Amino acid sequence: WVYPQYQTTVDDLEFQISGSDDQGNTSTRYIKLEVSRITSSEGGIVINQNRSLILSAGPGAVQKDQNLYLSKRSAALSDAQAQEELQLVAPLGAVEPQGVNLPGGVDLLVNLDKVATELAADNRQKAGIYRLEGSKWIYLKGSSQDGALTGRLEKTGTLAILTDSAPPKVEGLDGSGVTLTSAKQAVELKVSDGGAGVDPLSINVTIDGQDQVVEWNADQGVVSFTPARSLSEGNHPVSVKVADNVGNVTEQASFLVAPPAFGFREAVAYPNPARVVSRIRYRLNQDANRVTATIYDVAGKKVRSLEGTTSAAAPQVITWDLANRRGRQVANGVYIVRLKAYGTGVTQREDVRVAVLR
Repeated sequence: WVYPQYQTTVDDLEFQISGSDDQGNTSTRYIKLEVSRITSSEGGIVINQNRSLILSAGPGAVQKDQNLYLSKRSAALSDAQAQEELQLVAPLGAVEPQGVNLPGGVDLLVNLDKVATELAADNRQKAGIYRLEGSKWIYLKGSSQDGALTGRLEKTGTLAILTDSAPPKVEGLDGSGVTLTSAKQAVELKVSDGGAGVDPLSINVTIDGQDQVVEWNADQGVVSFTPARSLSEGNHPVSVKVADNVGNVTEQASFLVAPPAFGFREAVAYPNPARVVSRIRYRLNQDANRVTATIYDVAGKKVRSLEGTTSAAAPQVITWDLANRRGRQVANGVYIVRLKAYGTGVTQREDVRVAVLR
């Protein structure tokens, strides 16, 4: 072990605690604490008595000079067991005083050969340093190698070594597939891990065997991706692979169901002939940015313009009251309703004939 060579001022604090019971029996205990002075300009180190735990603070780790010391405070097993993915290996005591923010971060180094001698070699890769926040253990991102654990501490508190053997959970992808409403619809999946936390660099999504660009929202626990190219109609294999910060991996496979090419699946007017009102019923293959219905007479003269609904989730209806743009009822005859659906970089048209007969 090579110890950091920061200059650290260490003061000994000795406490004498005495008490007696109702029968007059007395007891006295002496407690000695080594308090390290961490300065904002130079940092410092804190080492426990058997040198199994080292805190190394570089310059800027604290905003102002701060006294830190280690205590034997530990969390109840029930706190660790509250997160089913975690198992308590060994308490590490606490960095005191509790709740002090360390904006520059402090490096932790733990000698597993001294604090977790019975931890099997294969489980050491699943072990990590955690800090207790309320009733939840927070993983301090670091590494495990050569019998040592490292972690980055950004707030003082109770510490422990825990193992995490459960992989992350992925929601929103199963054997029934994901039905898309457009050929390049964004897909969102919920990813959670109650142990060491999701490793964002491990997230990999493929569609038809091709890697996709993914976005990770850590606050919401959501992975989102948009197909790199417009998907043709039908099923497209999709796979998701994600690991937590200690290497537990989840892989899920399913498929995306892409809709037909952008445009109208159907378009019909009813009643036809129309006497009071005409309803133009249409259905889109994919969601559109805009849908319009422009009505012309047989001479090609524009009579009226109407707006439609853009959703492909269900059939939509545009209602024409058989009036022109001035609000006057049109004459008997045949009219052409020209539907247009506007997508991103694409426009599709469908004409429907309506006979007006009063």
